[in-house]
Amino acid sequence: MDRRNQAKALILRLVAAAGEGGLEGRTRLYKAFYFAHLYYFHETSLPLTAWNVVNMPEGPGIDQGPILIKELEVSGLLVAEPIYVGPFVSERYRV
Repeated sequence: MDRRNQAKALILRLVAAAGEGGLEGRTRLYKAFYFAHLYYFHETSLPLTAWNVVNMPEGPGIDQGPILIKELEVSGLLVAEPIYVGPFVSERYRV
């Protein structure tokens, strides 16, 4: 499996692990991606995927995250629905 598909598979696993309610917020998805890599490396001394985790203003993020999410949406594997968190618009991700 190439590194792009590894990253997309991990995103899907993380969203599925959130349960039926889905995973709320891109920041939470990005942090889950980062911590999955961190914990996996701590346990195995190996990288979970070859995809880059990048530094962003709100902390670690998925390199080209919006593009990967859009590709998963277009393929029908992921649903990103808008939700309101107070006056702000966020997303809820579901598999």
